[in-house]
Amino acid sequence: MNSNIIDTFLEDLFYECPFDSNNQRTIAHERATESADSFCVEIELAGVKKEDITLDVEGDYITVTATKKVPSIEETKILFDNRKSGKFKKSYKLGSNIDKDTIEAEFTNGVLVVTLNKKETQKKKTVKIS
Repeated sequence: MNSNIIDTFLEDLFYECPFDSNNQRTIAHERATESADSFCVEIELAGVKKEDITLDVEGDYITVTATKKVPSIEETKILFDNRKSGKFKKSYKLGSNIDKDTIEAEFTNGVLVVTLNKKETQKKKTVKIS
């Protein structure tokens, strides 16, 4: 079953990593899956606090925004530092088969899991043949 959200992932597999200060092309740490009842989007946001993540639904788009802060170390000489900080923002186009009123999100162990439930009319139904 094709949907706009899966097409968006395939078209945008690569993007500017928001936590990469060198603006190098980086593979997105995301996964999208589909079941009979919903789509599920998992986004790895290691080092980001739950309170620094927002999930907005506006029109046909869902937008994830997260801010990763790396604490500064006072009175210490830094020998090297490749930890990244900054703002992550990515939008996904929602298909017409998504029930926007039942979108759920959970953040556990650095992974944001967004569940996009399908509208009842879009769920697969098997008709019994008599």
